[in-house]
Amino acid sequence: MDLPAHHRALVDGIPCTTVARTLFDLCGDVNAARSERALDTAIARKLVTRAQLWRVLIDLAEHGRKGTVLFRTLLEERGPEYVAPESELESRFVELTRRYGLAEPERQVDLGDADGCIGRVDFLFRGARLVVEVDGAEFHDGLVDRRRDEARDARLTAVGWRVLRFRWADVVDRPAAVARAIRFPCG
Repeated sequence: MDLPAHHRALVDGIPCTTVARTLFDLCGDVNAARSERALDTAIARKLVTRAQLWRVLIDLAEHGRKGTVLFRTLLEERGPEYVAPESELESRFVELTRRYGLAEPERQVDLGDADGCIGRVDFLFRGARLVVEVDGAEFHDGLVDRRRDEARDARLTAVGWRVLRFRWADVVDRPAAVARAIRFPCG
Protein backbone atom coordinates (compact mmCIF):
# COMPACT_ATOMS: atom_id res chain seq x y z
CA MET A 1 0.00 0.00 0.00
CA ASP A 2 1.39 3.38 -1.01
CA LEU A 3 1.06 5.99 1.73
CA PRO A 4 0.88 9.73 1.04
CA ALA A 5 4.11 11.50 1.95
CA HIS A 6 2.47 13.34 4.85
CA HIS A 7 1.50 9.97 6.40
CA ARG A 8 5.13 8.84 6.52
CA ALA A 9 7.99 9.75 8.84
CA LEU A 10 11.57 8.71 9.42
CA VAL A 11 12.49 7.89 13.00
CA ASP A 12 16.19 7.25 13.49
CA GLY A 13 16.38 6.43 9.79
CA ILE A 14 13.54 3.89 9.99
CA PRO A 15 10.48 4.52 7.80
CA CYS A 16 7.31 4.72 9.91
CA THR A 17 3.86 6.18 9.74
CA THR A 18 3.31 9.57 11.34
CA VAL A 19 1.78 9.77 14.79
CA ALA A 20 -1.51 10.98 13.28
CA ARG A 21 -1.68 8.08 10.82
CA THR A 22 -0.71 5.55 13.50
CA LEU A 23 -3.51 6.84 15.73
CA PHE A 24 -6.01 6.44 12.90
CA ASP A 25 -4.81 2.89 12.27
CA LEU A 26 -5.08 2.07 15.99
CA CYS A 27 -8.75 3.06 15.94
CA GLY A 28 -9.34 0.24 13.47
CA ASP A 29 -7.19 -2.34 15.26
CA VAL A 30 -7.55 -1.95 19.05
CA ASN A 31 -10.45 -1.29 21.41
CA ALA A 32 -11.90 2.18 21.80
CA ALA A 33 -10.49 2.79 25.29
CA ARG A 34 -6.93 2.05 24.20
CA SER A 35 -7.32 4.17 21.08
CA GLU A 36 -8.64 7.04 23.18
CA ARG A 37 -5.78 6.74 25.70
CA ALA A 38 -3.20 6.70 22.87
CA LEU A 39 -4.78 9.78 21.29
CA ASP A 40 -4.84 11.68 24.59
CA THR A 41 -1.22 10.73 25.32
CA ALA A 42 -0.10 11.95 21.90
CA ILE A 43 -1.99 15.24 22.35
CA ALA A 44 -0.72 15.77 25.92
CA ARG A 45 2.88 15.12 24.86
CA LYS A 46 2.46 17.42 21.86
CA LEU A 47 3.41 14.65 19.44
CA VAL A 48 0.59 15.59 17.08
CA THR A 49 -1.59 18.60 16.27
CA ARG A 50 -5.33 18.75 15.77
CA ALA A 51 -4.71 19.86 12.19
CA GLN A 52 -2.59 16.76 11.49
CA LEU A 53 -5.26 14.50 12.97
CA TRP A 54 -8.05 16.06 10.95
CA ARG A 55 -5.97 15.94 7.75
CA VAL A 56 -5.44 12.19 8.17
CA LEU A 57 -9.14 11.71 8.82
CA ILE A 58 -10.05 13.68 5.70
CA ASP A 59 -7.50 11.69 3.67
CA LEU A 60 -8.76 8.31 4.89
CA ALA A 61 -12.43 8.78 5.71
CA GLU A 62 -14.27 6.44 3.43
CA HIS A 63 -17.61 4.87 4.12
CA GLY A 64 -16.91 1.58 5.83
CA ARG A 65 -13.16 2.06 6.33
CA LYS A 66 -12.17 0.41 9.59
CA GLY A 67 -11.49 2.96 12.34
CA THR A 68 -13.08 5.97 10.63
CA VAL A 69 -16.12 6.28 12.88
CA LEU A 70 -14.15 5.92 16.12
CA PHE A 71 -11.42 8.31 14.98
CA ARG A 72 -13.95 10.95 13.91
CA THR A 73 -15.85 10.57 17.19
CA LEU A 74 -12.69 10.99 19.25
CA LEU A 75 -11.67 14.09 17.30
CA GLU A 76 -15.13 15.66 17.55
CA GLU A 77 -15.11 15.12 21.33
CA ARG A 78 -11.80 16.97 21.53
CA GLY A 79 -12.51 20.54 20.48
CA PRO A 80 -10.00 23.37 20.14
CA GLU A 81 -9.94 24.04 23.91
CA TYR A 82 -9.52 20.38 24.87
CA VAL A 83 -6.76 19.59 27.36
CA ALA A 84 -5.83 15.92 27.30
CA PRO A 85 -5.25 13.99 30.52
CA GLU A 86 -1.50 13.52 30.85
CA SER A 87 -1.65 10.06 32.39
CA GLU A 88 -3.86 7.03 32.86
CA LEU A 89 -4.45 8.19 36.45
CA GLU A 90 -5.67 11.60 35.25
CA SER A 91 -7.93 9.89 32.73
CA ARG A 92 -9.39 7.72 35.47
CA PHE A 93 -10.00 10.79 37.62
CA VAL A 94 -11.89 12.49 34.78
CA GLU A 95 -14.05 9.36 34.44
CA LEU A 96 -14.64 9.43 38.21
CA THR A 97 -15.87 13.06 38.12
CA ARG A 98 -18.34 12.16 35.36
CA ARG A 99 -19.52 8.95 37.03
CA TYR A 100 -20.24 10.76 40.31
CA GLY A 101 -21.79 13.85 38.73
CA LEU A 102 -19.10 16.26 39.89
CA ALA A 103 -18.50 19.56 38.17
CA GLU A 104 -16.12 19.33 35.22
CA PRO A 105 -12.74 20.52 36.53
CA GLU A 106 -10.32 22.63 34.55
CA ARG A 107 -7.21 20.62 33.67
CA GLN A 108 -3.54 21.49 33.78
CA VAL A 109 -3.93 25.04 35.07
CA ASP A 110 -0.99 27.25 36.01
CA LEU A 111 -1.48 29.01 39.36
CA GLY A 112 0.65 31.61 41.08
CA ASP A 113 0.97 34.03 43.94
CA ALA A 114 2.71 37.36 44.53
CA ASP A 115 6.08 35.61 44.26
CA GLY A 116 5.29 34.19 40.81
CA CYS A 117 4.29 30.84 39.42
CA ILE A 118 3.49 28.15 41.95
CA GLY A 119 3.03 25.51 39.30
CA ARG A 120 0.64 23.65 37.09
CA VAL A 121 -2.11 21.80 38.96
CA ASP A 122 -3.77 18.67 37.64
CA PHE A 123 -7.38 19.71 38.28
CA LEU A 124 -9.00 22.94 39.37
CA PHE A 125 -12.53 23.36 40.68
CA ARG A 126 -12.37 27.14 40.47
CA GLY A 127 -15.77 27.90 42.02
CA ALA A 128 -14.95 25.77 45.08
CA ARG A 129 -11.37 27.16 45.25
CA LEU A 130 -10.25 23.53 45.19
CA VAL A 131 -7.13 22.04 43.63
CA VAL A 132 -7.00 18.28 43.10
CA GLU A 133 -3.71 16.55 42.43
CA VAL A 134 -3.58 12.91 41.39
CA ASP A 135 -0.19 11.61 42.36
CA GLY A 136 1.48 8.78 40.52
CA ALA A 137 4.36 6.97 42.17
CA GLU A 138 6.93 8.04 39.57
CA PHE A 139 6.90 11.74 40.49
CA HIS A 140 5.53 11.79 44.04
CA ASP A 141 7.01 8.91 46.07
CA GLY A 142 10.50 10.16 46.83
CA LEU A 143 11.35 12.28 49.86
CA VAL A 144 12.36 15.22 47.66
CA ASP A 145 9.09 14.87 45.73
CA ARG A 146 7.01 14.86 48.91
CA ARG A 147 8.82 17.92 50.25
CA ARG A 148 8.31 19.76 46.97
CA ASP A 149 4.59 18.85 47.00
CA GLU A 150 4.22 20.04 50.63
CA ALA A 151 5.89 23.38 49.86
CA ARG A 152 3.72 23.85 46.80
CA ASP A 153 0.55 22.94 48.71
CA ALA A 154 1.49 25.45 51.42
CA ARG A 155 1.84 28.25 48.84
CA LEU A 156 -1.50 27.32 47.26
CA THR A 157 -3.20 27.23 50.66
CA ALA A 158 -1.70 30.60 51.58
CA VAL A 159 -3.48 32.23 48.61
CA GLY A 160 -6.82 30.61 49.40
CA TRP A 161 -6.86 27.27 47.56
CA ARG A 162 -7.75 24.00 49.25
CA VAL A 163 -5.59 21.15 48.00
CA LEU A 164 -6.59 17.49 47.92
CA ARG A 165 -4.17 14.79 46.81
CA PHE A 166 -5.22 11.33 45.67
CA ARG A 167 -3.19 8.27 44.73
CA TRP A 168 -3.93 5.50 42.22
CA ALA A 169 -5.54 3.32 44.90
CA ASP A 170 -7.82 6.19 45.94
CA VAL A 171 -9.06 6.94 42.43
CA VAL A 172 -9.33 3.32 41.28
CA ASP A 173 -10.26 1.41 44.43
CA ARG A 174 -12.12 4.05 46.47
CA PRO A 175 -13.78 6.37 43.95
CA ALA A 176 -16.86 7.05 46.10
CA ALA A 177 -14.64 8.29 48.93
CA VAL A 178 -12.78 10.55 46.50
CA ALA A 179 -16.08 11.96 45.19
CA ARG A 180 -17.29 12.61 48.76
CA ALA A 181 -14.04 14.39 49.64
CA ILE A 182 -14.44 16.67 46.61
CA ARG A 183 -18.10 17.39 47.31
CA PHE A 184 -17.55 18.00 51.02
CA PRO A 185 -13.90 18.95 51.55
CA CYS A 186 -12.78 19.23 55.13
CA GLY A 187 -11.14 22.31 56.52
